[in-house]
Amino acid sequence: YRTCTYVKLREKASGIEFVFISTHLENTGTTEDSVAVATREKQSRALKKIADSFAFVPVIIGGDFNSGSVAKGITPLVTDSRYTDAYEIAADKTGKATYPGKGWRLDYIFVTKDSIAVKSYTVINCNSSNSFPSDHLPVKIQAVISQ
Repeated sequence: YRTCTYVKLREKASGIEFVFISTHLENTGTTEDSVAVATREKQSRALKKIADSFAFVPVIIGGDFNSGSVAKGITPLVTDSRYTDAYEIAADKTGKATYPGKGWRLDYIFVTKDSIAVKSYTVINCNSSNSFPSDHLPVKIQAVISQ
């Protein structure tokens, strides 16, 4: 079983509301395994349905998608005209691979492209003496949200 957690927030100063969704998709098999890819596709459709329920609010979707390619298992989000990969639209980019052992990108942040401008995208390389606190590196974006 996999979960997603979401919260609807409102900035006090501007009154702008947005939704943040965090998820962790199927991680058995490989990034190319057909059963795992099909499972991630199903999970991505469910995730998109939740995000779409907030039709009039900017949405940020982030997490471990366990997909080495945006075309493998997460196409419901990638092909939707409402969402875009924050990496692709970031004005400033630092790093891309989030799985340092293999040099893969498995973690993504998607945003609603009509209401969120991504200023920077950073993969935080937080190793200490070649030791990492997780098997994945964290991703941070700086964004401006409008409504």
